[in-house]
This record gives sequence, C-alpha cells and structure tokens, in this order.
Amino acid sequence: MLRLGFSQRFVSDELQFEKLAYPYHVALVATQFCLMQYAARRSGSDIEISKLSFRWVMGILASMMVSPYLAALVVRGYYKAIGSSFRDYEEMAMVIGFLSLMFFSVNLFGFWGFVFIPVSPPILALVVQFVIMKRRNDMRF
Repeated sequence: MLRLGFSQRFVSDELQFEKLAYPYHVALVATQFCLMQYAARRSGSDIEISKLSFRWVMGILASMMVSPYLAALVVRGYYKAIGSSFRDYEEMAMVIGFLSLMFFSVNLFGFWGFVFIPVSPPILALVVQFVIMKRRNDMRF
C-alpha cells in the first residue's frame, strides 16, 4: 500500500501518528478558545479602514484561517469515518490550525505573539509526544 504524507518519514505507523495528532488538535482548539476569550474581554472593535495596521491584518488572516481549519477537520473526519487512512488531510488540518494560531497570537500580542508560538500548548503537546515516541523507539530519524 502506498503511504502518503509529509510526516511519513518521521512517524511511519498510522496509530502512532493518530496518538501524535489528537493531543495537538485538542491543545490547539483549547488555546484558540482561551485566546478568543481574552480578545473578547479586550474589546477594541472600532475599525477605521484608513488606519490599517499589521496587527489588524493578522486578525483578519486569523479569522480567515479558522474556517479552513474547521473544513479540514470535517474532511479528516469524513475520511476517518469511511475507514481511509489518508494522512495528508490530517496534516493539512494541523498546518492550517498552526497558521491560524500564529495569526491570532500576533493579532493579540504583536511581536510577543511570535515569541508565544514556540511555547504555545499545541507545540508543547507535539514536543512531548515526540519525546515519548523517541524514548519508546517508535520514531526514526
């Protein structure tokens, strides 16, 4: 069987990849929900088109990336429901979710949003899962 996916050379087993992807998606959705609650309290919805800023554009990009992330999760769920193990859709959802988190954190925190990305819960969840898998020798590098 032909196995497709960009992460195939790191994690070849489908079950191990699912164990890696599930905590990432949970942490990503929880982090975005918490950031959304923070943004709702901050409130600054007065938008002047003549005064566009980098942070405002990042907010627009973040809101535009949430819809493709949800669509990618729906497509991933469809393929999972029919029993297919096409990994590209899972990876696509992970990348789109990461971009959404990056744009959203830059929108809220400016430069510090870039600093927040390496220590954000989804990235830390991936690192912890990679370390666990490496200790069990389930990964090849």
